[in-house]
Amino acid sequence: MKFIGALVLLGFMTVVIASLVQSFAVSVPEALMGVALQGLLGAIVISTVIVLIAYRAALVAESRATRWVRSVAGPNGRYAFGLLVLLWTGFMFVLGILPPEPSGAPAEALGGLALVGLFAGAFIFLGFIWSVITE
Repeated sequence: MKFIGALVLLGFMTVVIASLVQSFAVSVPEALMGVALQGLLGAIVISTVIVLIAYRAALVAESRATRWVRSVAGPNGRYAFGLLVLLWTGFMFVLGILPPEPSGAPAEALGGLALVGLFAGAFIFLGFIWSVITE
């Protein structure tokens, strides 16, 4: 079963990398090739990490609870996720009071950070709920 999972992982990675390279080749003018190449490599690395995390999460059903699961689901995990919730709240508050374009950061940068913060907040809150419920 793990072999089939590894083949599915390899298939997903191939599709992700091929689609990233294809969209890169179509949309980037030659003047911005150096900066865009760094973005492409960063996107490949981040997407690889995401797919590996999903692969590891899919294998959890076959195994018993591991050491890191017990540490996160215990009372210390509750406090760690509570601290992460507070840090996330502060980050989003600071991001919300930053002025856009004329005297501050570009709107694209603020929007990108807000999107990343939105996704991170969802996972942090889910982790907090998981660590409290499993106690």
